[in-house]
Amino acid sequence: MTAIKQKLLNLPIRNKLSLIVFCTAGLLIGLMATGITAEKYIEYRHNLVEDMTTLSEIIGTNSTAALLFRDRFTANEILAALQAEADVIAACLFDDGGRLFAAYERRQHDQASVFRAELEALAHLTADNQKVRFQSGILDLSRPIRLNGKRIGDIVIRTDLGTLHQSIHRFVFILAVFILILFAIAHLICVRLNHHIVGPITDLVDSMQAVSTDQDYSVRVPVRSTDEIGSLVDGFNAMLAKVQERDDEIGRHRDHLEDLVEQRTWDLKQSNENLLKEIKERRSVQNQLVHAQKMEAIGTLAGGVAHDLNNILSGVVSYPELLLMNMTPDDPMYQPLNTIMASGKKAAAIVQDLLTLARRGVKVEESVDLVKLVNEYLGSPEHAKLMSFHPLITLDITADDNMMNVIGSPMHLLKMVMNLISNAAEAMPDGGRVSICITALSFTTPLPGFQKWRKGPYVRLTVSDTGVGIPDADIHRIFEPFYTKKVMGRSGTGLGMAVIWGTIEDHEGHIIVRSKEGLGTTFEIYLPAREGTAFRQPAAVARQPVMGEGQSVLVVDDSEDQRTLAREILLRLGYRPEVAASGEAAIDLVKVRSFDLIILDMIMPPGMDGLDTYQEIIRFRPGLKTIIASGFSESKRVREARELGVSAYVRKPYTVTQISDAIRSALVEDDAAQRRDEDRTGLDQKAIPE
Repeated sequence: MTAIKQKLLNLPIRNKLSLIVFCTAGLLIGLMATGITAEKYIEYRHNLVEDMTTLSEIIGTNSTAALLFRDRFTANEILAALQAEADVIAACLFDDGGRLFAAYERRQHDQASVFRAELEALAHLTADNQKVRFQSGILDLSRPIRLNGKRIGDIVIRTDLGTLHQSIHRFVFILAVFILILFAIAHLICVRLNHHIVGPITDLVDSMQAVSTDQDYSVRVPVRSTDEIGSLVDGFNAMLAKVQERDDEIGRHRDHLEDLVEQRTWDLKQSNENLLKEIKERRSVQNQLVHAQKMEAIGTLAGGVAHDLNNILSGVVSYPELLLMNMTPDDPMYQPLNTIMASGKKAAAIVQDLLTLARRGVKVEESVDLVKLVNEYLGSPEHAKLMSFHPLITLDITADDNMMNVIGSPMHLLKMVMNLISNAAEAMPDGGRVSICITALSFTTPLPGFQKWRKGPYVRLTVSDTGVGIPDADIHRIFEPFYTKKVMGRSGTGLGMAVIWGTIEDHEGHIIVRSKEGLGTTFEIYLPAREGTAFRQPAAVARQPVMGEGQSVLVVDDSEDQRTLAREILLRLGYRPEVAASGEAAIDLVKVRSFDLIILDMIMPPGMDGLDTYQEIIRFRPGLKTIIASGFSESKRVREARELGVSAYVRKPYTVTQISDAIRSALVEDDAAQRRDEDRTGLDQKAIPE
């Protein structure tokens, strides 16, 4: 292929022009011939179908009496008249029951042996409309025979397409002769034009070779026309003038060559510095991208593991609570069961870290006062316990006045602050200082490596320590899950920094880490800010589970253990539970049974998930109260279900109190809606005059 291309490039321009003309003319003539042939073929076929349609209408009209009076002899005589149509191979009449009534076959034709079963099948496909079928050189046409609008039978005609093909062949032959004549005319035109086009170009080539050989830039090519070739000659002459001018200039500035070289060297140095800077920035962005992709892959795996662990932990958290409800504090098993339940809740908190790492958390956009959030943590029992382990550490906090609020999730931001302060304290086993600084900033240009940047106000949280620092070889790995230099199981789970990174990513923020071994570490976190009222976290109130009043509850979950656990809890709370192992089974139950509420799992492979199941249920049972329960954090599909009318979302593993509150809230909401409807109905009745 390369050799052919090179050969074409080396052809004289005269031959190239001829080749272009012939290729262009051939392409256009070929497209025209193809279009005309296709149009003629379609026209011939259309005319043949119209002729056969007219013929079938005539035979159908003539055969109505024979079909009505069951006169097969007359029907066969009518069909025998098709002997005058040389292209008709066969024809069949069928009665209104689709049975063969009369037939005609042209015996001397090669395809005279007609498969009546095939024609009968075509007649059955006719229904109320005409059917046309082209296949293997024949045309089959089938249409119903009607009398006074009533169908009394069908007629099927098979026609040979030989005459059609002969007509097409004659047309193609004539068209080919016409194309050859067009090519001959094109050749004559090309020969005449080459003389006028190639001549000036040859003069230009000769002059160019003379200039190249003699180095005489004063030579000029005479202009013979004002067309494109004339413009080319003008350009060539202008180029020679410029070259001559530059040649003279080089001669004048030859003495100043050193200065020019020095200037060029400085320009090159500047370009190299800019290039190195750009390469460094791109390498930084590339490293961040690789880290983000790695974290996304690990997060996906962590999310799947977290979902399964939440299902397993449901029994660890809920069964001890059920047993404790029947015990007094002085029972010998009360404290062990309480310890089991507390351990299950701690494990569930670790699973929540995995879900945060998987970045499957809720997209929360609330206004959070970061200064107040940090101060509340510093006054919490958790922080007091941390400081009791590190009594030699001092901590100070500074913040700007009139701080703007951060946009995000209070729970995840609190977890981030806890992890930052905890890591700072543990980095100073012999004591030291932790400094927290919160300042307001505004950016009009992005920071280096700041990916999800947007113009506007930011809040910067800085946490510094005077600890052991982070080695350069480890600093790029500190955000990887389970990567830690601490003792696993004694100083956390190895997820703290990964959770911090995931939280900052979810909040479209940025983190900068500065550390030197032996001198301490500084974390700078930038979070988008805005005006608004700060979020107030409601205080948790300990209370006993709310008992039911015998309402019917359907539990839908693909895990048998989850169904059994939910059934036990609902029986203990005074409800009448029913269970279903899939969304499909739940839909079948709701169609035949009445339920006050449904507790619906979100993920139930391989069948319908919670959202699909709920959409189908409310299609025929609108307003049915439903609670979503899932091992994942609230996802996009859960939010879609909430928008459709789901009353609440409960994350597994849930406690007896959590599920009882969710059920009672949904049922009370339903009762309130009914009372509003009743009050509205009563007011409407009072408004009707007697």
